[in-house]
Amino acid sequence: MSQEQRPPASEPPSAPWRRTLLVMAVVQGAAVMGFGLVYPFMPLFIQELGVAEPRRAAFWTGIGSGGVGLGMAVAGPIWGSLGDRFGRKRTLLLCYLSMATVLALTALVTNVYQLTGARWASGFVWGFLPVTMGLAAAATPRQRVAYAMGLMQGMGYVGMTLGPALGGFVVTVVGYRGSFLAASSILVFCAILVHVAVREPASTSRSPGRGSAGILRSISDLTRLPGMGPLLLLIFLVYLGPPVLMPVLPAFIGTLVAGTSAPVTGAAFSIMGLAGAVASYLSARLSQRVGLRRVLVGAALVAAAAYVGLSFAQHASQVLVIVVFIGLGNGLLVPQANALVATLVPQEQQGSAYGLVQSVNSVAFGGGPFVSGATASLVGLRPVFYLNTAVFALLALVAARLLHVPQVVPTPARATISRASPGQGRGGNPDSE
Repeated sequence: MSQEQRPPASEPPSAPWRRTLLVMAVVQGAAVMGFGLVYPFMPLFIQELGVAEPRRAAFWTGIGSGGVGLGMAVAGPIWGSLGDRFGRKRTLLLCYLSMATVLALTALVTNVYQLTGARWASGFVWGFLPVTMGLAAAATPRQRVAYAMGLMQGMGYVGMTLGPALGGFVVTVVGYRGSFLAASSILVFCAILVHVAVREPASTSRSPGRGSAGILRSISDLTRLPGMGPLLLLIFLVYLGPPVLMPVLPAFIGTLVAGTSAPVTGAAFSIMGLAGAVASYLSARLSQRVGLRRVLVGAALVAAAAYVGLSFAQHASQVLVIVVFIGLGNGLLVPQANALVATLVPQEQQGSAYGLVQSVNSVAFGGGPFVSGATASLVGLRPVFYLNTAVFALLALVAARLLHVPQVVPTPARATISRASPGQGRGGNPDSE
């Protein structure tokens, strides 16, 4: 580990950045869990609203999901830029309360059209991810950003795992409408916790500039930063893999299991989520030992190899083993990609940067199932796994070359550009980070 990466020896366990990071990780997991209470059960709620035929319910579920993805893609950079300009804590409170309001109003809908409108609105107020990541990154010392991103992503995995399980219990007790109110209450709790326990560093609370023109100009300037093109491509590929897999894996398991495949499918996704959470937590320590770039390349190659293995699986037990490696790959890639954003982007623009990350994630989230569904319908289920192999192989290639482009080194006042030669990152060899 280089001297730059070692935390200061005198840093107390109760350092302010640690408390801020812990709170942000808790609210990250809680907010994701809140959405997990309601969205997995949306087709069933649609049927309760009068759309009884399953295919029509699936159609309206897709329409709503598409609106959520579109809203997130459009609004993510805007929320992030608002955080950069007017204070990330203040913006995060507004975001949580807006989401809580939309969820509470969703509990009052009386038909599928109102529900679809409410879901589309939720996409436009789903801005907590870029603002949360920006606040956590800005409050954390630079040498600990990889650790912070790993913890944040790990708590996101925990929320994704607990949300649907808790949601099934909540729906059973209070019904679908009650589950929306429960999710709204969780987001209000997140807002209260942030207001009481988070102290945003004064030096990063806001940046100059006002108005929508300034926000759009900030986003435009961000896309022109050296290295942003390859970085956004890398992030798109990181987020593309899981959505390509999700629609196909249940059907594939169904071809390997006699009778109902639901228990095996549930076990596969739980194992994958658990492996991802563990890998996210350990990713920072691994990147400090071998270098961030090597972690990205290695994790991408592990995932690519796992998808090759999945294409040859003949038994459900083999699938349950292989998804461990898929989860490990995802768990290493996502926090390290987010840490790379904090490394390459000036601190005063990190909210906008994580907003762009959310937009890229939304495009992958919406396009991945379409691509995998079309591939499966044309050539079968197993070729979809080869498609993901190609995605992660390309990701490894991009990661291997990413640090050869001009690097953006954040400083308190401005970004300095280091035109590194191959093998050099900020201040030295990136593989010694």
